[in-house]
Amino acid sequence: IASLPDSPGVYIMRNHAEKIIYVGKSKSIRKRVNSYFLKGNLSVKNSILISTIKNIDYIKTFNAKEALLLEEMLIKRFQPKYNVLWKDDKKYPFIKITKEDYPRVTISRIYDKSSGRYFGPYPDVSDMKHTLALIRRTFSVRPCNYNLSKRKIPCLYYSMKKCPAPCIDMISKDAYKKSVSEIILFLSGKNNDLIKSIKNDMESAKQKLEYEKAAFLRDRLSAVKNTLINVRANQSTVSKILL
Repeated sequence: IASLPDSPGVYIMRNHAEKIIYVGKSKSIRKRVNSYFLKGNLSVKNSILISTIKNIDYIKTFNAKEALLLEEMLIKRFQPKYNVLWKDDKKYPFIKITKEDYPRVTISRIYDKSSGRYFGPYPDVSDMKHTLALIRRTFSVRPCNYNLSKRKIPCLYYSMKKCPAPCIDMISKDAYKKSVSEIILFLSGKNNDLIKSIKNDMESAKQKLEYEKAAFLRDRLSAVKNTLINVRANQSTVSKILL
């Protein structure tokens, strides 16, 4: 335990057969692993776990958020015995892009592939809500769940400049579809493709003397560049640990 790093990351516990039995995360791998062996912390759960552990591997990350994402990925992939036994019935939420003429971007805890496209799940709900708020702020998609065919006037969201008002044809289907495609690139982590797409549209608008549109795209490009998060997990280390 003393040789474990005092830094963020995940720890991977294995049994005598070298099978992964538990995966955890922490801001300090050393302190968290050490806590399992403290006399005052020998709960039934910990007693069962430490009696089974043979080896402990670890993967360092740049920060606690990356540790959280990596932990979720490893649990999903390996289904460690004690993670499965002890997890509650909480379902992590997804960000969903609905299947509609003018899709919405919403939160869903139910995965139904037939009703839309899903991204996630997100173990950090506050982070997911921040991402969703950023999408609605940066890209032109409607936040409402109204039946658009029945609306004759725009809602309050349009007045607040939070909706492009497809209900009254203030945005074309092609333009709306373009925004949705950029959101998909954003959520898929295809940062370079997204930035390239916005730059191309911005240059095209300039050449057509559509200066207001070009300025709008310039602001969108700036917002995307300032907020894109690239999770920089060391893939070579991950591969080595998991072999």
